[in-house]
Amino acid sequence: MTQQVSPWTEIIKSVDSDFKQLAKSHNKVTWENECEYALQAVSKNTRLMQCNPVTVQESIKNVAAIGLSLNPAQGLAYLVPDSIKVGNQWQSVCQLRISFQGLVKLATDCGSIKLVRAATVRANDTFIFNGLFAEPVHTINSPFNENERGELIGVYCVAMTPDNVVLTEMMSWNEVLNIKAAAKTQNVWNQWTEEMAKKAVIKRASKQWPKTENMSRLEDTVSLLNKNEGSEEIVNGSALAGQIDDLVNLGATFEGVMNSLQADGLEISADDQDYIAESLSKKLYAEQEAKAMDIINWVKSEIQEGRTDLAISTFVTYHPKLQEIAIKKASQKTVGMTKKEFMQLVNEERAEQQANSGDY
Repeated sequence: MTQQVSPWTEIIKSVDSDFKQLAKSHNKVTWENECEYALQAVSKNTRLMQCNPVTVQESIKNVAAIGLSLNPAQGLAYLVPDSIKVGNQWQSVCQLRISFQGLVKLATDCGSIKLVRAATVRANDTFIFNGLFAEPVHTINSPFNENERGELIGVYCVAMTPDNVVLTEMMSWNEVLNIKAAAKTQNVWNQWTEEMAKKAVIKRASKQWPKTENMSRLEDTVSLLNKNEGSEEIVNGSALAGQIDDLVNLGATFEGVMNSLQADGLEISADDQDYIAESLSKKLYAEQEAKAMDIINWVKSEIQEGRTDLAISTFVTYHPKLQEIAIKKASQKTVGMTKKEFMQLVNEERAEQQANSGDY
């Protein structure tokens, strides 16, 4: 074991300076402690040793950024091995997992609320909702027998602001199951379903909590959780939005996304198919827009260097129907132009050609 852990000592300690720089903003964690906790986590988990070292380093830097300790006794944050599919291959990666207790600590640390609690509700519990600004009544009639409590039907979160205002957020269990279906971490949800449900309702509730100067730590943590685990919101009616986005970003076609989801045993609804098409369209548009901006930037630089003829002739090769752009007019107008102004000129020339030819 010592021979295996030894390289990791160097890998982990290499983020020393980055960690200290990130932790300066809040001073909630120290490098000495977190380095030791990280080494302990790796030494006790052979799957972590198989992870891409860069993902372990990034996870440790995230500890510094959000200020939650890896101290196992506190149970706030953990280094967790996971697998992601890249193309046709699975890769082992490390991710920083934040418990719902970690979210609670961040919320109270930032001063937005002074206390918060979350709990699941089962069919045979007594639950009375008293409004968004009052604490609900939740009585567990069989506290020591989960079977007698019945199936899970919901989850809720109650927070109290520094001014003693009570804020309540609830989710039905159907909402929770939709969020679970869209999650990127199915194995985590399967093992700790109720804990993940509490995290989901706390994330949603936090959007309504009072904003403070120190709120960025909580907001950054929620963003990190959404990136690694999936959002607590369902996008455009698709319960598979997280998986679809990952596949589209990896370059999968419509058929490729469908085949991959079906291979994972997932049921694909009409909403899911609409979301696949929408995601592919957005990606294509973004790629075309980026290419257009590259061309425009090049044209602008050529014009500023006095090579207007070359710039315009090159530009129109990408836009054949703009061949009639007057080089003299362009050279007079484009020096020092912004991107928006340049495109406005192109549109003006396009409109002029349409008016003259009647066919564009």
